[in-house]
Amino acid sequence: MSVNWTKEQHDAIYHKGHNILVSAGAGSGKTAVLTERALQYVLSGRDIDHMLILTFTNAAAAQMKEKIRKKIKECTELDGEAKKKQLNKIDSSYIMTFDAYALSLVKKYHYLLNVSKNVNIIEANMLDIRFSEYLDEIMAEKYENHEARFEKLIGDFCSRDDRTVRKWVETIYNKLLLRDDREEYLNNYIENYYSEAYADSLFDRYSESLIEELKILDDMFSQLSALDTGNFDEYFRAFRPLLRAASYEEIRSKLEFDIPTRKKFSEAAKNLSERIKKKIISLRDELIYTEKEVKENYLSTRDYAEELIDIVGKLYERLDEYKNSNDLYDYSDIFAMALKIVKEHEDIRKQISEYFFEIMIDEYQDTNDLQDYFISLIAHDNVYMVGDIKQSIYRFRNANPDIFQQKYAEYKTEASSNEVIDLLQNFRSRTEVVDSINKVFGRLMDNEVGGADYRKEHEMRFGQKEYVNGKSDYDMEILTYAYDRKSYPFNTDPAFNKDEVEAFIVAQDIKKKIANGFEVYDFDLKKLRPATYSDFCILMSKSKNFDLFKKILTHNRIPVRIEQDEEIKGSDLLTVIKNIFRLLDGYQKQDKDVIRYNFISVARSFLMEMPDSEIYDVVTNGRIDSTDLMKKIMLISENIEGKTITDLLDEIIDRFEVYDRMARIGELNDNLVRVNYLYQWAHNLNTLDYSYMEFVEYLDHIFDDERKLQVGLNKPDIDAVKILTIHKSKGLQYHICYFPQLDSRFNDDDLNKAVVYDPEFGIISPCFITDRGSMDTIARKLYKAKYYSENRSEQIRLFYVALTRTMEKIILVMLDKDNDYGEEGILPAYIRTSFSKMADMISYQYADYAKNRSCIDLENSDLGFTKEYRSNSLNDLDVLADKNREKIELVPYEIPEPEVVMRSHYSKSTGLITPELKNTMEFGTEMHYYLETLDFRNPDYSQMNRKAADRVRKFMESDLMKNAAQGKAYKEYEFIYMENGEMKHGFIDLLMEYDDHFDIIDYKLKHIDDDNYFLQLSGYRTYLQSISEKPVKCYLYSLIEARFREVE
Repeated sequence: MSVNWTKEQHDAIYHKGHNILVSAGAGSGKTAVLTERALQYVLSGRDIDHMLILTFTNAAAAQMKEKIRKKIKECTELDGEAKKKQLNKIDSSYIMTFDAYALSLVKKYHYLLNVSKNVNIIEANMLDIRFSEYLDEIMAEKYENHEARFEKLIGDFCSRDDRTVRKWVETIYNKLLLRDDREEYLNNYIENYYSEAYADSLFDRYSESLIEELKILDDMFSQLSALDTGNFDEYFRAFRPLLRAASYEEIRSKLEFDIPTRKKFSEAAKNLSERIKKKIISLRDELIYTEKEVKENYLSTRDYAEELIDIVGKLYERLDEYKNSNDLYDYSDIFAMALKIVKEHEDIRKQISEYFFEIMIDEYQDTNDLQDYFISLIAHDNVYMVGDIKQSIYRFRNANPDIFQQKYAEYKTEASSNEVIDLLQNFRSRTEVVDSINKVFGRLMDNEVGGADYRKEHEMRFGQKEYVNGKSDYDMEILTYAYDRKSYPFNTDPAFNKDEVEAFIVAQDIKKKIANGFEVYDFDLKKLRPATYSDFCILMSKSKNFDLFKKILTHNRIPVRIEQDEEIKGSDLLTVIKNIFRLLDGYQKQDKDVIRYNFISVARSFLMEMPDSEIYDVVTNGRIDSTDLMKKIMLISENIEGKTITDLLDEIIDRFEVYDRMARIGELNDNLVRVNYLYQWAHNLNTLDYSYMEFVEYLDHIFDDERKLQVGLNKPDIDAVKILTIHKSKGLQYHICYFPQLDSRFNDDDLNKAVVYDPEFGIISPCFITDRGSMDTIARKLYKAKYYSENRSEQIRLFYVALTRTMEKIILVMLDKDNDYGEEGILPAYIRTSFSKMADMISYQYADYAKNRSCIDLENSDLGFTKEYRSNSLNDLDVLADKNREKIELVPYEIPEPEVVMRSHYSKSTGLITPELKNTMEFGTEMHYYLETLDFRNPDYSQMNRKAADRVRKFMESDLMKNAAQGKAYKEYEFIYMENGEMKHGFIDLLMEYDDHFDIIDYKLKHIDDDNYFLQLSGYRTYLQSISEKPVKCYLYSLIEARFREVE
């Protein structure tokens, strides 16, 4: 099927012979263009494995491979042999990440680097452990030797411990990994950054920045004049001498004057004059020292920098020695080696350059300096770069958008032989969305702030002509509200906070749109249809309030799915397995304290479920070794020296029946992923010949480390509103998008750190002045200005990424605040760099959106404010299932922690997670979900896959369920009861109540013949007999074999 490419897309596919930068705006069909370009090269007789296609993630590389594979497979212009040849080359092609390509070079040319051909990549957590050990050693040596410079650093910046300095060292160490001249840089650091000449250059730059500040003041006075012409001249007279100052000392001398009063000004003019006054006072506080003193203050920080450089240098030496002696390297080392190969070996550089007819880089705006330098060494005017500077949002990962910006400007000049191709047509969004985004960013983004001249070169053009209009309004909405934190709303105690208010606003708006049949366009059906929950998305810059929004939406019976990587360290599963390893270690060392602590932990866990009374008795009477738990530990400990870490993990999984007992804690698929991570860690350390004791140390480090360890987990797709961060949403699209939490302040923690590192200004620390304490140096002041410019530029780009996820309807939710600048055109740079939250980006354009805004009267709204959401027990399944289903109400007891009634699988299939086992367990989870949400009176199988529908239908047609329509169904029925003075607690998969009896039905994956199940069902029967005189029958049902068994 032929595609009607736009002229710009056609150019991007077919132009060649020089470097090309494709500026691909949101929704412009970038991926389609990239894959078509690759196909056209194949059609012209080129081999796909002579293209170097670089991405930034393994997932992106895999997707690119599959898309190109599909293109070639479906191409009718290739004959069979040619197609087969190229398809066979795909898997071995150079479609990969920068790191993967660097690794391939190092393995190929290992002999030039004196490393093994099968170079080992050190696991990041193990490297962290070695880093901490060597840093401990270095600092201990300095404490022991009473090094004066070191003790001054610690004394001036630390109080109770030295963690602050340790964090600075780690930051500097990691930042310097991005320099290919690191050793030379460290050796010459003091000479370069603490010379008189460098101090002079810093001061000159600082003086220039002060002149720019005066220009900003002048601009503010122009705005003030427009607001209040009548009173302006008299007020302005006092400031004229200052605005004419042209040097540092002149500015200092002109700051001493009385700031006039503003009694006659209008309210808007008073607000602006207050900002002017604060700026003058800030300048007075800043300019208290002479030029000579300013330079001396900066140079006085030399000792701090010298000491930090010394520690960092020693760290590099010891870690490099460890890596070289063990032939272990991280990816920063690998990239440095690859760079060394192409820099120092011209023949190899030439060979690589001649091999690839084109180097294609996706998401070029995310490249860093080292990557760009590497490409420059192997390129020969054949680099094809695709990206969008407006979507550069990974500064925290060292992406440098300046690289894109500089090439864009250079390639646009007439003198350049290279080319920029702008893909401006947006094929994702309705014209209302495109127009709104252009309007917003036309006033926010230019080359100075944001990195792109939006109005001149980046305005999107509507391209998706397939959209049709119906009854719904697709204009951007701004839902505002006035908020008084002391009394709003209804004087409740405690009052609702802004986050709660916004969640209720979003919930009510979604309910209204669903009830009123808001229409979205379905590209598969080729027509409008009523929106479903999965068409809605809520995007926020931070995940802090995800759970709050989910609770409030769920309370309003709106199903919600939080799209978020899961923290895997905090799971019960990993904690208990870690403690089993510690128990093994304690048993080997006969360390009674370690044994006792970890025994209690494992005994109380879902793997053993020993009552507290029994644990207390065993521990206090010294009978730990006689328990089943310790017998398992003793068996695993036999011949432990000859077992690998993976062997031990296999035995733990087997003897503690981990897979069978996972049902006790739910989240089956998530926990399978966590176990796989354990095996991955174990395998990594096996290859390095680490012992199980080092594995224990490794797990302790992972669990104790402050950093999160997150992993993406696949979840079944349901009709639910999605909640995700803006960063997570990149590359995705949704019909209707809400943007709450716009008043959340930007994270400027870096500015609050006493010591920071910047690639341009180096190590920046305060100076200490007698009788005044610590003071910012000119380096810090220049860094702050740079930080605000770069950070606010990225925040504006992040807002752009957010809004461009929208296909049909943008809804902003924010405080009603009018900061309108008052003049048309781009907002002044000083305003944009002073934004403290995303809401400022709209409030400074307040007047432009009068038609889009509606201010909600919270006191008289129908938002349904209630604190009941906090105790709400609804979940997504409750919301999706039949809302009229009857439920048993449980009366809460104020009682001790209950013992759990045993409820688990007793099959013997353990060991490594095979694909078959994983699929079987996932099928069991899927079947539980369908059976929990199915309406037994009117079963609907249409939303199930064929296999699940077949099994569920067989269950409903079985003798067990033949009278289900006459009974009441209680699914996942939770119960609590007392037995012999002990509390029992459990869940029944399905409880069917009939007029004359109860049926307890417990679902099993497959096996239902194990006698161990009797104990479990006996507990269920005992509970029901305690509350009812009706007879109770118990059944086990095999989901896979579609058969049941009565348990007497």
